[in-house]
Amino acid sequence: MTDQNLIQNLTKDLKPVNPWLSPEKRLLVWFFIHFSSIGAYLLIANPIPQINFNPKYIFELGLFFATSLSCGYLAFLSVIPGTKRKSVFRLSLITFFLLASSMLIGVFSEDHNHIHVHNGYVSNCFLEVIVLGMIPMVTFAILMRNGIMINKLRGYFFAGLASSVIPAGHMHIICSPIAHHALIWHFGVAVVVGLIGGAVLVTTHKEK
Repeated sequence: MTDQNLIQNLTKDLKPVNPWLSPEKRLLVWFFIHFSSIGAYLLIANPIPQINFNPKYIFELGLFFATSLSCGYLAFLSVIPGTKRKSVFRLSLITFFLLASSMLIGVFSEDHNHIHVHNGYVSNCFLEVIVLGMIPMVTFAILMRNGIMINKLRGYFFAGLASSVIPAGHMHIICSPIAHHALIWHFGVAVVVGLIGGAVLVTTHKEK
C-alpha cells in the first residue's frame, strides 16, 4: 500500500467541522440574548422605572452585572483545556461577595420600624427571577453543548449563577427598594435558582 493510499484510507471518513467560537465571543452572544430578553420584558410587562441614583444602589447594580459576566466567562472557559481561569474565578468570587456584603449592610442599616412589603412583591419577584433566568440557561446549554467540561459541577454552577443574577438585578430596578426584601427575594432567590439551574444543566449535558 502506497503512502497516498494509506492517507486516503485514514481520512476517507473525515468531515469538515466548524471551529468553536472563543469564550469571549460566546460570552458576548450569551449576554446579548440575556440582556435583550430582559430589556424586552421590561418594556412589555413593566413601565420604565425611575432609577435611584443613590451611590450604593448604582454600586450594587454594577456588581449584579459584574458578577453575571465574570461567572458566565468562567463557565465558558471551563470547556476549554489549558485556559487560565484563576483570575476570572477570583473576580467572580470577589464581585459575588461584595454584592452579598453590600446587601447585608443595607439590611442592618435600614429602619425596620417603618417597613411594609406587599405580598404581591414576593410572588412577583420569585416568579420573574425564575422566568427571566430560563432563557440564559437554555442559551448556555446550546453554546456549551458537545463540549467536554473540565469541571462540570463548577462550570455549570457558575453558568446557573450567571443566568440568575441579572434577573435579580432587573428586580432590583423595578421592585421594592427595601433592603431585606431585596436580599431575600432578589439576591437569595437568584442564588437558589442558579444552583437548581446549574444542577439541571449538569444532568442534561452530554459530552461528545
